[in-house]
Amino acid sequence: MEDFIVVGGGPAGIMAAITASDNKKNILLLNKNPALGRKIRVSGNGKCNITNSDLNTDKYCGDKTFLKKVFEEFDNKNLIAFFEKRGVMLKTESFGRVLPVTENSASIIDCLEEELISNKVAVKNGEQVLSIVKNENSFSVKTGKTVYETKNVLISSGSCAYPQLGGSSSGYELAGELGHTIIPLRPAIVPVELAGNWFYKLQGVRVEAELQICMKNAKKIYRGELLFTKYGISGPLTLDASCRIIDEIKNNAEVFINFLPFYKNSTGEAISAAWDFRPEKTVFTFLSGFLPKKIALVLLPLLGVNISKKCKELTIKERENIILSLSKWPVTIKGPKTYKEAMAVAGGVATEEIDPLTMESKKIPGLYFAGEVIDVAGESGGYNMQFAFSSGYIAGMAIKNNNR
Repeated sequence: MEDFIVVGGGPAGIMAAITASDNKKNILLLNKNPALGRKIRVSGNGKCNITNSDLNTDKYCGDKTFLKKVFEEFDNKNLIAFFEKRGVMLKTESFGRVLPVTENSASIIDCLEEELISNKVAVKNGEQVLSIVKNENSFSVKTGKTVYETKNVLISSGSCAYPQLGGSSSGYELAGELGHTIIPLRPAIVPVELAGNWFYKLQGVRVEAELQICMKNAKKIYRGELLFTKYGISGPLTLDASCRIIDEIKNNAEVFINFLPFYKNSTGEAISAAWDFRPEKTVFTFLSGFLPKKIALVLLPLLGVNISKKCKELTIKERENIILSLSKWPVTIKGPKTYKEAMAVAGGVATEEIDPLTMESKKIPGLYFAGEVIDVAGESGGYNMQFAFSSGYIAGMAIKNNNR
C-alpha cells in the first residue's frame, strides 16, 4: 500500500512528490512519458521560464479568488527561493520572465530529479495510468502493467496541449470518471485564425501593436509584438491575448488591432504636424516612417487611399480617417489553431470542486489535483509553470501533514 501516488511527471507532480516526502511515507510517481518533465525541457524555447516577477491573477483565465488563495500559499518568491536554496541561480529578463542564469532547462530538471532521489521518491517512467477507482479507504490505480493501492492520489497529468510532447486528455478523463466536472476545453497561448484574405501579403511581418477586445461593458487591451501569418496572427501579443479572445468572441465581443499604440498625446500631435512638414511626400512614404512598409502598402488601398497620393492632397477628414482606422482595425476571428500549436489549455477540472488550500477534491477525500489539468490557464512568460509548481507544492504539503 502506497501512502501517495502522483499521476504525472510534470512540474506539478514532481513538486508535489518532493514536498510530500518524508521518512514515514511511501510515495510513487507514475509518468507515462519515457522521461520526467518533457514540457519543462521546452519551456521558454529551452531556457525554462519557471515564473514571472509580475505574478498577477489578471494574467490568468480562471477563478481569480481561487488563484489568489493558491498564490498566498506559494508564490513566485517562494519558488525562486526553492531553487536558489538548492543551488540553481536565477535571473529576471524582459517582461519579468524568470529563468536559470544558464538559460538551460537542464538546470531545473537536474535539480528536481536530484530532489526526488534524495527524498527517496519512487519514479516509474513509461507507465500510464488507465483508471483510478475509489475504494472504502483507499484507491486502486490501474496502469498498463499492474494495479497499485494507495491512501491518497494526485492527478497532475497535464493538459492536451502539445500532443507531440505527450500531452493528452487522460487527466480529464480520470477526473471525470471519478465524478468531477470538466469545464469545456479550448486551446490557450495559441495562434489565432482570421477570416478574409487581406493579411495574406503580410505573412512574416512583425509590428508593435495592441489587440483590443471590446466587450459589451468593458475593454481589455494587450500590447506587444504581433506577427502576421498565412492563416492570421501569432507572436507574443496574440499568444497572450488568445484565451481572452476565444472566450469573449462567444459573447459577441469585437476585436481590433491598434497599429499605432504609441499614438497618444504629444506623439499624436507630432504626427499631425508631420503631415504638413513635407507635403510632397506620398502617403505611403509618410506612413512608412512609423509603420512597416508592407502594412502601409496593404492597408492603404483597403481604405480607398492611393499609395501614391501626396500628403498635401489629403483632406483633414481623410487624414483623420487613416489614423483612426490604423488605431482600430477590425478583425474577424475564425478561431484558435489546434492543440498541437497551443502551449496551454483553458478548461479542465472545475476549481469550485477543489479546496485551494490543500488542492484536495471537495467530493472525494484523498483525491488531489494540480497543474494544467485544473481549469486555469495563464499567459506566456512563466505563469503556467508557476501555477503548476504552486498547486503541486500545496498538494504535497497537504499530504505531508495529513495522517491518512
